[in-house]
Amino acid sequence: SGACAYPPVTGGKPCADGSKMCQNGKCAAVIPPTGMAWVAANGFKMGCNDKTDSKCKDHEKPAHDVNLSSYFIDLKEVSAGAYKVCVLATKCSPPKTGGAYATYNTSKTAHPINYVQWQQAAQFCAAQGSRLCTEAEWEYTARGGDGRVYPWGDANPTCSLAVANGCTTGPAACGSKPAGASPFGLLDMAGNVREWTADWYSASYYTSSPGAPIVNPKGPPKGTIRVFRGGHYASTAAQVRTSERAFIDPTVGSATVGFRCCRSIK
Repeated sequence: SGACAYPPVTGGKPCADGSKMCQNGKCAAVIPPTGMAWVAANGFKMGCNDKTDSKCKDHEKPAHDVNLSSYFIDLKEVSAGAYKVCVLATKCSPPKTGGAYATYNTSKTAHPINYVQWQQAAQFCAAQGSRLCTEAEWEYTARGGDGRVYPWGDANPTCSLAVANGCTTGPAACGSKPAGASPFGLLDMAGNVREWTADWYSASYYTSSPGAPIVNPKGPPKGTIRVFRGGHYASTAAQVRTSERAFIDPTVGSATVGFRCCRSIK
């Protein structure tokens, strides 16, 4: 009960007991939609810290303060089976390309959908009442607030933690590595397939963000390439770090790219 807001303002505070969220200015019980996790409003250091991670790249720096409102996020990557349901409902379009590791319209219904373009991923999320996650939301849910290098901590990836670094040929079924879960219980935040985010990419975007906490950053207002996160089944250890950033033409579909959705809380 009581007034709440995040970031804190006069007369309002976040609900902090772990079981409630700030909704329409009041504390309310949290009931995540099926298959999603609730992430409470909080702040964290986004980006890479040279003191704790020797693999930092220039476009991951500097580490800077970010505040996020609460949101829901898919526990697993969107599966090929779920995507086909959307296509059959005429709310999504089938992937335009395929290849040796394509999962759409195959027996791999439990594997992550791949070969989807950015717009197709955004369209699927919208059909679920959701949206693509911002880059900041994705990173916070992957690492939590303690600055860990990987979703499970700072230990290097193994095949028991992530579908990466040659552990499989092609994607594996969604959520097949529970030991590699993030602090919020999300699976495959490192490896399996890379995940589209909502943001345009800019190599210099972080340099304009340090200082006072940035609230709900959404990336550059325009661009030509989109950010994806998380690495894929053939990625190296460096490429599945929580701060690792990658990018691609949004009109391209790839065997290594899928997505998950977020949902705003009003």
